[in-house]
Amino acid sequence: MHLTRIRIRHFRNIESIDWDPAPGLNLIWGDNGQGKTNVLEAVHMALTGRSFRTGREGECLPWNREEDPAAPTLLEADLKTARGGRRLRLLLGRRWKQAFTDGQWVARLADLWTCGALVTFTPQAVGLFKGPPAERRRFLDMVLSRLSRPYLDRLQRYHQALRRLNAILKSGSSPAGVRRQAEAYYAQLAEAGAAVMLDRARRLGHSGPAIAGRFNRVGGGGTLELIYDHSLGELPLDLADPALEPGALAREYLERLHAQHEDNQRLGACALGVHRDDFSARLDGHDLRRFGSQGQHRLAALTLKLEAADWIEHDIGDTPILLLDDFGSELDPDRREAVLRGLRGAMQVIITATRPADLGDAVPFDRSMLISGGRFQK
Repeated sequence: MHLTRIRIRHFRNIESIDWDPAPGLNLIWGDNGQGKTNVLEAVHMALTGRSFRTGREGECLPWNREEDPAAPTLLEADLKTARGGRRLRLLLGRRWKQAFTDGQWVARLADLWTCGALVTFTPQAVGLFKGPPAERRRFLDMVLSRLSRPYLDRLQRYHQALRRLNAILKSGSSPAGVRRQAEAYYAQLAEAGAAVMLDRARRLGHSGPAIAGRFNRVGGGGTLELIYDHSLGELPLDLADPALEPGALAREYLERLHAQHEDNQRLGACALGVHRDDFSARLDGHDLRRFGSQGQHRLAALTLKLEAADWIEHDIGDTPILLLDDFGSELDPDRREAVLRGLRGAMQVIITATRPADLGDAVPFDRSMLISGGRFQK
């Protein structure tokens, strides 16, 4: 899969851009504040319906422009996929958003994910293994939801049940009444949560050898491994066992929820389950969060993103598009060259940098664009 054309109108500091990126390595370069990241954000939003920078999408609209319903913010992406061409179109206003695929209105943004495949790496991703567990769960859930509609459905059912359960736990009803109402939701959490947990743990577990090899190919040293850290405590079951059925795990899950009920009621929230799970990175057996350098964190996060791209290619039979924002910072020249050589010919890549020299000249780009004031320069 690759982007053949991106059309951007009235997006942040970009008034109008029409660009035909190359299928291979693309570079967008220029001084800070000129719009490099805005182009990547526009591509990301056109393919996913969401920004990777903000949840307040009104921030993506130009500051000095009155909203015009006849000419709203427009993001339009033409894709060439293994199954043919697609056109994705997103219209954005201050409190509204509409998406279209091949001229047909998309009722749910989740349906947009089935049209285009994308992996995005930003400077903030460096903190993926440093930050709170919620960031890692969000990353994993977004990728797996893109690959599996059943996973997305189970995850949505889980969070719906969790919200209702937490409302009951906070209700102030009698202990017996709360327990009676909570029982049904505990069963729903256990059923959906067990399936989600198994999907997450197996995906990470199966990637073990590939993760280690990929980390070394991008210039990392040592053995990188990912460990799924569930919140259920000691289990008599092995999540890595391919014969383990979700039903068996669901029974153990439900027992833990029942045992945790009094603590949940005291807290006013369910404190156990896949919404509290995490995964960690270990380098040569040491926790990367505690012992890793900034460069090692960057390479580990990039390795995980590239591994996710491989999951997508394997599952959908098409290569995703890779966006690398401010890629050259904090990597030495040899590691930058190793990454770029590994990416050449593998997928379409759009990279931003302040200057082409930041990335060296050992690996040439197929297309290079200078941006200034939100415009590509001839």
